[in-house]
Amino acid sequence: MVKVTCLDRHGNEMSSVEVPRGVTLLNALQRVGFVLGTCGGYAGCGGCAVELADGRMVLSCFVRVEEDVTVRKRR
Repeated sequence: MVKVTCLDRHGNEMSSVEVPRGVTLLNALQRVGFVLGTCGGYAGCGGCAVELADGRMVLSCFVRVEEDVTVRKRR
């Protein structure tokens, strides 16, 4: 299991969830109601974009969680 921590735009922790290694970041975030894309996970809408702790912007539907990760709400 790996831990996904969700921060708001100001860096305050909103929630966290433990998920099996290898699930998509989108799936993990949906478990806590953090992100809702509208394309079904095919990168067609951009609604699942999040900022990783290192500042990179990613589409969470394309990222597999392999280790603990912290994400910040984009909007």
